[in-house]
Amino acid sequence: MAEDKKVEIVGFTSCGGCPGGNIEYTPDEMIKNGANVIHLATGMVVGYPPCPNVHYFKKFIEEKYHIPVVIGTHPIPEKYLKTIQH
Repeated sequence: MAEDKKVEIVGFTSCGGCPGGNIEYTPDEMIKNGANVIHLATGMVVGYPPCPNVHYFKKFIEEKYHIPVVIGTHPIPEKYLKTIQH
């Protein structure tokens, strides 16, 4: 990221555990706090086991709240990514 770009965290939460009940209402609170993009934690992808609903959550939030959703908060190590994609 360029040094002239600043990122501000305006909120964070957990999904609330399966089946992800917090996904239904917390994006609204984040938007009220100034969020213009929502990141779903990298742990949802690289957890043991990975979250089976992460792509559904992305689609749900984007369609209901009209805000971009990025899966991941930081890069996933390539070695790990290759391991879990098999």
